[in-house]
Amino acid sequence: RKHLDVLKSANRDDLVRAQVFEVDASFHEMLAGMPDNPYFLDAVRQQNRLRRLLEYVEYTDRQRIMLWCSEHLAIIDALERSHVRKARTLLRAHLERASRSIARK
Repeated sequence: RKHLDVLKSANRDDLVRAQVFEVDASFHEMLAGMPDNPYFLDAVRQQNRLRRLLEYVEYTDRQRIMLWCSEHLAIIDALERSHVRKARTLLRAHLERASRSIARK
């Protein structure tokens, strides 16, 4: 639901970057918590803390917000349908796209 709310508001001027970050961060923490590996979840939480301020700049790119939000929803949909391989492939593509985006800066 939160992802859908972000998609709906992505083109509005009142989009709040802190809220967008929280949706993004909580999605990645949810995935990290799935395998019941507390060390992995802690690592993702630490990464989120480190990137919190740095990534606010990214949240001015409304097209990018809509893209990653759609990517997250596709991953959630695959997981809800128990299509783990598809979810894994989608997540890998999502992370690689984000990594390339960061490398270009």
